[in-house]
Amino acid sequence: MDTYDLLVIGGGINGVALAREAARRGWTVFLAEQDDYGSGTRAASSRLIHGGLRYLQYGELGLVRESLRERARFLRERPHAVRPLHLYLPHYTHAPQPAWMIRLGLWLYDRLAGGEGNLPRHEALTSAALAEREPALNPQGLRGGFAYADAQVVFPERLCLELLLEARTAGAITRNYTRVVALSLAGHMGIEAGLEDVLTGEQTTICARVAVNAAGPWVDRVLGLLPRHGPELIGGSRGSHLLLPRRANGPTQALYVTARRDGRPFFILPWREWLLVGTTEVRHRGDPGVARATPEEVEYLLNELRWLFPRAGYGVADVLLTYAGVRPLPARPGPAGRVSRRHFLTDQGRDRDFPNLFSIVGGKWTTCLRLAEEVVERLAPRLGRSGPAAPPALPPPPPGTSSLRAAGLEAEDAGYFYALYGARLPALLDRLRADPSGRERLCPTHRDVAAQVDLAIAEEEARTLADVLLRRTGLGTGDCLGLDCAPVVVARMGRLLGWDAQRQAAAVLAYRNLVRQRFRAGLE
Repeated sequence: MDTYDLLVIGGGINGVALAREAARRGWTVFLAEQDDYGSGTRAASSRLIHGGLRYLQYGELGLVRESLRERARFLRERPHAVRPLHLYLPHYTHAPQPAWMIRLGLWLYDRLAGGEGNLPRHEALTSAALAEREPALNPQGLRGGFAYADAQVVFPERLCLELLLEARTAGAITRNYTRVVALSLAGHMGIEAGLEDVLTGEQTTICARVAVNAAGPWVDRVLGLLPRHGPELIGGSRGSHLLLPRRANGPTQALYVTARRDGRPFFILPWREWLLVGTTEVRHRGDPGVARATPEEVEYLLNELRWLFPRAGYGVADVLLTYAGVRPLPARPGPAGRVSRRHFLTDQGRDRDFPNLFSIVGGKWTTCLRLAEEVVERLAPRLGRSGPAAPPALPPPPPGTSSLRAAGLEAEDAGYFYALYGARLPALLDRLRADPSGRERLCPTHRDVAAQVDLAIAEEEARTLADVLLRRTGLGTGDCLGLDCAPVVVARMGRLLGWDAQRQAAAVLAYRNLVRQRFRAGLE
């Protein structure tokens, strides 16, 4: 039976970051994810790396300062994936906060950032100045506004995968579609974990000296495997988003706005060729895996968007897709919006009589790297480990025009593939040079090419059609949701994986059902 220093249960961004940090410090690590990496909560995010401006009103200065520091780290170390985002904050008469309070909050936001990240400080705007920058914005009750800066991650699914591959390079063993089905104490060996491959049914057992339950909104499901039960740790909150086409008389800038209906803030964000609108905040009960946007949430967001941009005429028929995820917030009474986003580590040896098992509660995309460092530093004495933190990541250089052309790509493709692959772009270019058939476009409306499928299968643990379309390429996150190119992609996968025609047809059908259930929810 294989034994590891650390078992990480969950391959979302926090689990992946933890596996990476531990492996880079020389620990032996096994990570098990029941679905695909980054396919849960983090795939349903607002695609922001931000300090959390609204948390200031709840006195969360420490959390905001930490988040701003981590925002600067991502901008510095991952410039291909995380980019500055300039937002406008209109101030209307219906806003629950007066202008002076917003100005004070933005001043404090700038101060807490301390100039890290080289982002501009906030700016106060008159209503006329704001109208110049966002001409179609509803002028009714507009008192002025503000401009400030944060950051956006263009492809969070790829960034999660990037960190995972760094963990593997450092020696971590990672397995997607691998569910932990049993946990037991194994004496001096620590914890024994029974694992099941959910695609093949194959079962195996490993041991770990320490295990960390990083399952996000599934934390309590993992704890349900223990002989002693206790109170739930997670009080899930569902957040839903809409993807819409850009159009005349609609938004042209990134906006942080206050809903007229309930005073809750939400974002309107240009993302690739589209607009991303969200998020909502609704208490979620039940399986986080079936979280879907409801018709009420869709109408809520559309009503707010229509009021802000009345001449754009957005309706339900214009929504390209919806998506929803469950935030793994701590179980606390009161409105979900007021529950702290701070993360903490719970020792299950104290409250479940199960020593050497710990659970991560809470956490944000932005602070995943710092969370990983904190957990490793806390567990190191238990394992008798010491030593310095791993060195910071170096930003990958952008590709040269000559290397792109040698691989059959055009110079205008550079930004897209650099954003997707970062330091791994040479691996794709090598495949393109070696096999010219890999240069074929998979879809006439996307830049993605056939060699990306080959790379996803050979080096990136893609095992299903959804893995390739949604989390290894940009094909499934646009207006066609990858449905147009699914037969082409699955044929390429079939040749690599030995799938016959029946298996390929089943894969396409499964993907179509997934799209209908997950991305068309609330629209029918």
